[in-house]
Amino acid sequence: MADEPKKQQQEKESLKKLREFTFDKELEQLKPKLQRDLEAAEGEERLSLVMLRQAILEQKVEGIQGGPLTAKKMAAAERVQIAVQATLEMISRIKSICIKSCAALIEIKKKQEDGLHETLEKIKAKEDEKTKLPKRGGDEARLRKAKIESELVDLEEDKTYYTSNAGYVEEAIEEEMALKDEMLHGRPSVDTWGCRGLDPFAGVIAGGRYLSMVAVVRDGAILVAGAGGVQRSSDGGKTWTRTLNLSAELDCTYIQAIGDRVYAITDGAIRRSDDGGVTWRDLGRPASVAVKSLFFFVDEQHGFTGNERGGIYYTCNGGESWEQRSSVQAGSRYVSGTLSGMGRVPA
Repeated sequence: MADEPKKQQQEKESLKKLREFTFDKELEQLKPKLQRDLEAAEGEERLSLVMLRQAILEQKVEGIQGGPLTAKKMAAAERVQIAVQATLEMISRIKSICIKSCAALIEIKKKQEDGLHETLEKIKAKEDEKTKLPKRGGDEARLRKAKIESELVDLEEDKTYYTSNAGYVEEAIEEEMALKDEMLHGRPSVDTWGCRGLDPFAGVIAGGRYLSMVAVVRDGAILVAGAGGVQRSSDGGKTWTRTLNLSAELDCTYIQAIGDRVYAITDGAIRRSDDGGVTWRDLGRPASVAVKSLFFFVDEQHGFTGNERGGIYYTCNGGESWEQRSSVQAGSRYVSGTLSGMGRVPA
């Protein structure tokens, strides 16, 4: 019995050391630097996009292919690609740090849960031992009961300790995930489309120009319209094929899918695909006048369009021929928009 006080003192010291519970949230610690690096990468991306657009505009104005203007445009496009890749790498780094931090926290949480499980087993064992003590066992039984009750008090403290710790770590995991989402908020276009195989004239930011419109056909294939034509993906955007190939100077300004039929406007002319955007036909310009932004099909056959002279035209055969329905009042230069008419087909 002489060693009992010494043993109890050792247990208290061990318990005191155990109470020194700390953990790190790595993403939170690195946030200031990561935020600065990400903003710098995005700043370079925006600047390089401006430079590319200026280079493309210069070549459009001059109307000259090849030579210094083309070289300048391609150099700017390459700079865009490098800048986008830098942004994507920063996004990937932030995600990786968050995953690593959460994995470490999950391991800490597991240790606390294991400690809680062990403590609950000890509490049960002490409770069982207490119930087995003789009700009239004399001084020895009373001393043993008092010792068990004292141990149960310590074990209840351990139970609270482990329970609280597990809760703290769970909150830390949630905070790290929320911080990652906060840091990457507003960046889905880069994260989702940045390295999807679109070439420099695909029409997306990562490609250096812009995304004009997106359409989805019956089988789920995605069509991206923009500078240079239309590209098609049948695997959710992982790989792309250009199906409507225009020069780098021309844009596809509008696209609409109805089932497997797709309509598009390129350089003021109407294009149509009957196989979900795989192949295209040039339907020309109604009344030989460029089509503007007014363009809407109610179904595969019936639709409306407008042109630079203010005319509104109607087709009932999928754009094969057009009938002028009205013209705008004098003083208007061209038609730029309309409502769909709630899908009603005129007589």
